[in-house]
Amino acid sequence: MALLDFCNDSVRSDDYNDLIDIDDAKRYRYLPAVKITRLGVRRDLQNQNFGTQCLNMVKMFFITDNRTGCRCITVDAYKEVVGFYTKNKFKLLSRQDERKATRAMLFDLKRLELPNPPNFETG
Repeated sequence: MALLDFCNDSVRSDDYNDLIDIDDAKRYRYLPAVKITRLGVRRDLQNQNFGTQCLNMVKMFFITDNRTGCRCITVDAYKEVVGFYTKNKFKLLSRQDERKATRAMLFDLKRLELPNPPNFETG
């Protein structure tokens, strides 16, 4: 149905300054992130909102018992799919990659923080 792959990442403060609202006392040189390295949806399921459902699942996964300690999700989106990520509330990180094949994008997980996140721990 879909392929998702991740790796640990970080975002420099110079890049996230205008995108994430953080108190100066909590502003670090780098923010921990998780990068989506692959997101693929089977062709017959494309354009049926399945990719958006996958992203929503990823967002919930990383705010519920966030084992990586990440603050945001990043992706290097091919230019053809920047609109898809923008529709899913990702923001462009930089203008320096405008002429490249991929654009660096970011989603701030703090926007989704649950007041009482469910606990999925068993036993």
